[in-house]
Amino acid sequence: KISEVINTSQYEFGYSFKPKVKGKINAITFKIPDNAPVVRVIIWDAVTKAPLRTINVQNIVAGVEVNQKIEVLNVDQDREYLISYNGSDWYDRRRADATSTTYPIDAGNIIITGYQYAETLLNQVVYPSAKANNYYAGDASVVFQQVD
Repeated sequence: KISEVINTSQYEFGYSFKPKVKGKINAITFKIPDNAPVVRVIIWDAVTKAPLRTINVQNIVAGVEVNQKIEVLNVDQDREYLISYNGSDWYDRRRADATSTTYPIDAGNIIITGYQYAETLLNQVVYPSAKANNYYAGDASVVFQQVD
């Protein structure tokens, strides 16, 4: 079940993941239900909680997925990372039967380890450490490529 949330509280939110193989991230995908001149996306090291890449996605059109190339980020097998964005617009995704998601989720060469969020101010850089499993908010993802 998907609901559009527009112009509400500001959050940093996204999902954590572990590559099952050595790889690289060479692009991100992003989509929100409202127009925006720019939205900041961060790829984090989930172990150290340090930002590894900051990407400014520009000229966002409501409901249109953006695929944006980034400077290549090499990622290690079995190390946890997180992709998040800072915004007040998102798609709220819940299971139709209202059950919780069981993590981890096997997604090919990566394992999704959870959904995380933090209430923030606009463009405040805060690692999203709160976790939830009864919904997922936001549509930001990585384009992952195996290197070995």
